[in-house]
Amino acid sequence: ARTMREWVVLKEKYGGIPTTDLRQTATRLNILPCTDQPEITIMPRTSAGGMFTVNGHTLTAKDSTTLHGILIGEEILITRNPFAVMMADTTRGEMIQLSVPQGTRFRFNSATEVQVLDGIMGVRGAITVTTPNGTYTPEGTVWTVEVKEGGTVKVHVLEGDVRARTPRGETVLPAGKAATVTSSGVIETSFDPTTSPRRDRKSTRLNSSHVSQS
Repeated sequence: ARTMREWVVLKEKYGGIPTTDLRQTATRLNILPCTDQPEITIMPRTSAGGMFTVNGHTLTAKDSTTLHGILIGEEILITRNPFAVMMADTTRGEMIQLSVPQGTRFRFNSATEVQVLDGIMGVRGAITVTTPNGTYTPEGTVWTVEVKEGGTVKVHVLEGDVRARTPRGETVLPAGKAATVTSSGVIETSFDPTTSPRRDRKSTRLNSSHVSQS
């Protein structure tokens, strides 16, 4: 594959073969992955393990030490127990951490953008999140995004700021602000991020080796 698009098309054609070694996958498919494919790993958050699908193919992780690789363009659906997704941000020297509970469906569009198709995702790190009703860019932020049935999006900002771009304009949400985004507009509300249940769940886990469940 000479381009990311070719790599994604080939991966979808062959059903998304999971691996933590891109070269191994490339050898198996007799293709060469493009150089801008980052190393993205997914692992269960609990010792009970979990299950998820890659382009419709079910994979099982037996416990929290089981790692799988994700490639850009693959559609991931968490089907049993929460998972953590980790990706190194080489430009900032940081680790991007995503918390993905059961029922969430998403894909990486690039090394700097993840698309939430359905469900909730907790986010820590400099990665843009796209949803049916807008694009959200963090600025030193811990936050959650939830895509509900019908495309309604809910955002809670726990630290920093999130810049929200929707068809109706752009707004910056600081810590303590929540927004409900629909096709008709954005409704902002306030909450206390220090006492929020979302904060309680995150504060005990974001400081550990795994990202928190949102």
